[in-house]
Amino acid sequence: MTAKADTPRLTLRELPGEAQEFIDDLAPVRSLNTCRTYRVALRRLYQWLQERGIAAHQMTRRDATAWLRHLNRQGLAPATRSVAVTTARLYLQYLESRGRLHVPADQLLSSRDLPKLPETLPRALRREDDHNLRKLLAASNNPLWLGLLLMRQTGLRVGELAALPYHCIRRDSPERSYLMVPVGKLNTERLVPIDNGVQEIIERIQTLGRQDRRNLVASRKRTSTTTRSIRRALAAAVENLDTKDDKPICTHRLRHAYATEMLNAGMSLGALKEILGHLDVNMTLRYAKPTLDLLSTEYVNATEATLEHYGLPQEPTSADVAETPAEILETLAHIIARNASEKSNSVQNKARCIVKRLYRIGGDLAKLDI
Repeated sequence: MTAKADTPRLTLRELPGEAQEFIDDLAPVRSLNTCRTYRVALRRLYQWLQERGIAAHQMTRRDATAWLRHLNRQGLAPATRSVAVTTARLYLQYLESRGRLHVPADQLLSSRDLPKLPETLPRALRREDDHNLRKLLAASNNPLWLGLLLMRQTGLRVGELAALPYHCIRRDSPERSYLMVPVGKLNTERLVPIDNGVQEIIERIQTLGRQDRRNLVASRKRTSTTTRSIRRALAAAVENLDTKDDKPICTHRLRHAYATEMLNAGMSLGALKEILGHLDVNMTLRYAKPTLDLLSTEYVNATEATLEHYGLPQEPTSADVAETPAEILETLAHIIARNASEKSNSVQNKARCIVKRLYRIGGDLAKLDI
């Protein structure tokens, strides 16, 4: 029989003392956004517990299963449910470590309870829509629209665009310039190589609006902007496009468009990982799947055309052959990712782990200059 808890009803912003203690203990080692995410997830859990008069430290596996079903019935996205379950697991483990749990945490919630996340393809823009949108943004003197164009040409996240300082260009020589992206979503800062075209966009934005502002992108009367304003600006720009895309054009799709363009142009996954500010090459692989399929198809078509026209396939030149161990490992990583793209999810997950190890070894070899 489930134990009942004599606890007062929570308000929207309140958490019980032990839950707040859990958040406070994490604050020194987790980002502010992560702590906020945990707090929201725990409110979701405690609201359900409170409505049923259940104390967290007296939960049973039956209670945990009922809560999982409740999350599913709410129609929450798999990613949202995954965050809720992961947070609840961490919290229950925290209670167990302090002797406050009646049942071992792993018996209440385990990794098997995490919802399966959908394997979504990158959401790059249609080529025609991408061309028309860039043309439209470039013709504007609206600083937010030009900021969107800067996002498309550099792969910035919307939060990174909003946080860009007014003076954001760094140079290590007259010929090489970089966009200085401040600490953002993943608590990392990075330099993104830029060309003359991107520098011109930045310089145009700098001439618009207040000259005493602290951020690069802002409305004409303000010194900074918000991600909400940037998203609204994109929505207004898209209204001027005659697009046949069946998915909404959101700010993150500009990032996907940039990544896909770079991969199609021959940029390696390792280099793109650094430019996009990913901590793990598996994150970058999400952008690569359709690109690898496209390259494979085009290669087969080109080989068949060569055989038909000349009778013999063209031999690869020395420039096409990987010469260093790091290049060989990168080529192997591409082949593994491509061949695993049509396999089962378990095979794809194992392939991602192998690709990650190959890139790590390749990076170590490159540092040794072998």
